[in-house]
Amino acid sequence: MRQGVLDHLSGRSLNLAAMDVDVTAVQFNGDRADATVVFTPKGATPSQGMTLHYQMQEKSGRWQVVGTQDSSHAASAVPGGSNPHDGEGAPPPAGNPHGAMPSPSDLPPTGNK
Repeated sequence: MRQGVLDHLSGRSLNLAAMDVDVTAVQFNGDRADATVVFTPKGATPSQGMTLHYQMQEKSGRWQVVGTQDSSHAASAVPGGSNPHDGEGAPPPAGNPHGAMPSPSDLPPTGNK
């Protein structure tokens, strides 16, 4: 199950080596399953991470992600990582405590030309 989630996220710009990825619950229904996965920055507490729910399907002996669902537990994205929902059609987690990213044109010059 965990490997299916990792395979699903491997094509995204996430630093999976900097995160603990734990499957905390699975509900099986034949060749389908609903998995609850907690993403936590290494060394952080679970409250500093986020929880996502994945719909999985077994294909050729391997579990694959077929859908995602936001969790009301998730308050923000994992610091330093991008949103694992990118490309999934699901909205990003609510409540970014750091505000929106500034536009590159709003940043001061670096002095490099």
